[in-house]
Amino acid sequence: MCGVPHWYRRTILDWDANRAGAGAGAGRPKGSKDSRPRDRAADPRLSRADARKDRVQAMLAHDPRITAAAVAEAEGISVRQAHRIINSLES
Repeated sequence: MCGVPHWYRRTILDWDANRAGAGAGAGRPKGSKDSRPRDRAADPRLSRADARKDRVQAMLAHDPRITAAAVAEAEGISVRQAHRIINSLES
């Protein structure tokens, strides 16, 4: 109708009644070995992030009123990311 393909109602109801349910292929494959969280020391990205947090913490210790914009400029990151780092350090 009107140049748009349509499905018969019975086709949709049959498909819905016979489709795969829970546990039918979603998620990690069977026999997957990585059942524990990854080691933080082995990932260089996490060590760089930890170093950045340490630098921002030092900036906050030197000047508690430092802005996220100043942190972003000093670290070469976005202002939003600077806000996230500052908030994680304050909590």
